[in-house]
Amino acid sequence: MLHARTQARSRWHVRPAFSLLEIAISTLIVGVVMVAAMRTLGAAIRSKQYLDNQSQANLLAETLMDEVVRRQYADTSVLSLFGPELAELGVARAQFDDVDDYHNWTESPPQDGQGNPLANFDDWQRKVIVQYVDPANPNTVVMLDRGLKRVTVSVLRNDAVLAKLISVRAAIDGEFE
Repeated sequence: MLHARTQARSRWHVRPAFSLLEIAISTLIVGVVMVAAMRTLGAAIRSKQYLDNQSQANLLAETLMDEVVRRQYADTSVLSLFGPELAELGVARAQFDDVDDYHNWTESPPQDGQGNPLANFDDWQRKVIVQYVDPANPNTVVMLDRGLKRVTVSVLRNDAVLAKLISVRAAIDGEFE
């Protein structure tokens, strides 16, 4: 009988178990690791979204810049003004025939060349500034035409500039007198 009691007692002490302190510490460790993993995942998602926005903004800026610099340097009409001429005010961008017609052009949301809004860009905006610049130093804005115009296209989302392109358009033979 003594032997049976010793066996029962030894079975009771042999069984491994976690203490309440060990459970609390392991729960704390798992919680800390989960928080770190969620922060890392959140940062990766924000980074991907930022890169996607940058890519889209650059594409929007490049397509509009390409459209602007492909236009003739100056309007061939007798009364050529800087910016859109009177007949071009309030018309679609497709009617612009020279580079400076785009001066102070703003569109929100961005549109294609025919004036149709681009899908999924409701909180985006494109702006164009055209300026006469000094051919010897394109960073210097001048008041009179010296045969060189600087075009700046900016793309914004929620009033934050995501892309900005600057290009110059020179008058070629027969475009500047």
